[in-house]
Amino acid sequence: MNFNIKNQSQTFFKHNQSITASNNVINIFTQIHPSWGVSTQLKNRAVTAFACLDIRYRQVFNEVFREKVRFKKFCTVPSSLNGHHNFKHGNLQHTVEVAEHAIDLVKKLPNVDANLVLLAAFLHDAAKAEEYYYFDKAESWCMTRQGKLIGHKMVIVQWLSVALATVPHQLSRATVEALMHLMTSVQNVPAWTGLRQPKMQEAFILSTADNLSVKNDLFDQTRTKEFGYGAFHAHLKCHPYHTTTTRLVNPPKLTVVAKQSSQPKTSSIKLSYKRNANGRIVF
Repeated sequence: MNFNIKNQSQTFFKHNQSITASNNVINIFTQIHPSWGVSTQLKNRAVTAFACLDIRYRQVFNEVFREKVRFKKFCTVPSSLNGHHNFKHGNLQHTVEVAEHAIDLVKKLPNVDANLVLLAAFLHDAAKAEEYYYFDKAESWCMTRQGKLIGHKMVIVQWLSVALATVPHQLSRATVEALMHLMTSVQNVPAWTGLRQPKMQEAFILSTADNLSVKNDLFDQTRTKEFGYGAFHAHLKCHPYHTTTTRLVNPPKLTVVAKQSSQPKTSSIKLSYKRNANGRIVF
């Protein structure tokens, strides 16, 4: 596998042309090329979740991934080497799962910035695009020097700073600062590190959505064919116990409209969906 593209400057769209005449920002996930190996189902889930975003927020994500080679890596690399989603396209799958969980969570929380949460869900591991590479000789994924020395939480701040300075995003300074907080805050971090603990409801929602995706994949990795104890996983720090799988009888269909909050910081996303037999969101 070789991620190199001869024309590194190749982009999806020209500057100041990411908004069309109809004022609709391109859904960048529709640009996933078949040669990248992303399944049609995963691509469609990404397209559906991304379409929930207000165009101002979509535009910021598109600007971060203006270079096609960076977006290809984002869609192709794993989300970790030995932990969750540690396989090709794992980072994209994890991102989509976090976005879907975030959509599910904000539907019951009308007094949050739903667009901010969803944009953060798509961006929270975006810089892992430059954190891993496939080493052909070893036939395995490895961490880049940038990944070892800097890490994706710092790199995404750099990427966002460039994107926000380039695109006419129309986001307020308060919204930008809130987005940066969601990207960099860490729970239980010592004060001397210079990092900040989560101080926003949106940050806790993002953390919950992220944790659901991570833990579900780790449990799936250790699941046995029958109920009982699964294989030990270092990231779970235990032999997880699995029960039999059951589904609710005639689960209610959800029709959700996020209410417009009286608070000025809040933005709303109108959602209407139900869940299929596998528990996936179906719009």
